[in-house]
Amino acid sequence: MNSQNRQAGFTAVVTLALLIVVVITGFAGYYVLRSDHNSNGVVSQGTRSAQSSSTTNSAKPVAKSAYGIETYSAADVTSSTDQKAIIKSVLAYCKAQSPQLDSTAVVAVSKGVFSDKNSFAISGGFAKIIAGCANVADLPSDGATRFLLRSTNGRWSVLSAGQAEPNCSEVDAIKIPKVILFNCYDEKAQTDRAPII
Repeated sequence: MNSQNRQAGFTAVVTLALLIVVVITGFAGYYVLRSDHNSNGVVSQGTRSAQSSSTTNSAKPVAKSAYGIETYSAADVTSSTDQKAIIKSVLAYCKAQSPQLDSTAVVAVSKGVFSDKNSFAISGGFAKIIAGCANVADLPSDGATRFLLRSTNGRWSVLSAGQAEPNCSEVDAIKIPKVILFNCYDEKAQTDRAPII
């Protein structure tokens, strides 16, 4: 009997040790797989935000409002080729629409614009950014505009700029995704609704 009790105790210890080894191996495998997945060009949202915030943190504000709100030149806080091309297109559009803009004109944005999905998004060849255009001497400016852009053959161009919702017939015709534009104005129903796409 005594030998049998020692045998049963030994089996429990071995089983517990094997269970611990399996759990540790499972966690290690998950960690390696996750690390490998992120290093193969798939960037997680947390990594993307960290990259964007590190770019933003090194930028200096071009103006500060009486309420302490800092305004940045969008060119100083961009972190991707698309963002840079979008800012360049918005600035060219603003200069064409506003002759008072001079060589100091900037696309003015809030600090975290590129990490805020309500202020900036790119999807399906379309983009939006909430920004303002002003000469540096005129900052801080009072308002911001929603710019809708489209990429054609790798070149971004402004489709519309303003605060009013665009007409749904136009939005649906060119298939602007909901991630870019949450609402459009349905002329027939005379109310706002989400785009079809």
